[in-house]
Amino acid sequence: MKLWEADQARKHSANVSAFSEDVNQKYGLNIQSFSALYDWGFEKDEDYWNAVWDFSGIIGEKGDRIKVADPQIFKCHFFTDGKLNFAENFLKRRDDATRVFGEMKTIKNIKTHIRSNITPRHVPAVICQVSEIPKTKSGKVIELEVRDVVDGRAIKNSEAIANPHVLEEFKNRPELVLKSAIFREFIRCKKTAHQSGFFVINTIS
Repeated sequence: MKLWEADQARKHSANVSAFSEDVNQKYGLNIQSFSALYDWGFEKDEDYWNAVWDFSGIIGEKGDRIKVADPQIFKCHFFTDGKLNFAENFLKRRDDATRVFGEMKTIKNIKTHIRSNITPRHVPAVICQVSEIPKTKSGKVIELEVRDVVDGRAIKNSEAIANPHVLEEFKNRPELVLKSAIFREFIRCKKTAHQSGFFVINTIS
């Protein structure tokens, strides 16, 4: 005896229906029910999770292996070679509007949200507004080039960057320059600690 069943309009607009249609088109199937989708996902779990990644619009690299199999199904692992930026995915919007992180209250809320929903380790030291995320032409988020720009060094491989103009937005930003200097001092002192037996971070003027 059914206690409740969604009407056809609600079923049609549900995310699971859109996902089923996406799977049908991608794999040439004719899944018409949740139970059929469940059975296919259980039998073809590698294809299933590959489809979930694509349908969810996850920004990142899947890696070479979608699935690392194990005789015990609950010990299987997926996307073990995958790489993604938590903040880029966690804070993305459904539209193309630019986020404004300038207000301190907004920055505090973002950090609190990341700390509570991911881990404290993923909370960035600095949050600032840029028009785009700098990426390579293959879609990989770049980091070393951003660090070079912040430190005032020339970019060596700019032709591989899809949107090199964005790097200009990282230049001459006091909040980034200061954090970069503190980090370099931290590394210098950490190296010294191995020799002297104690660890002190000097004040930076």
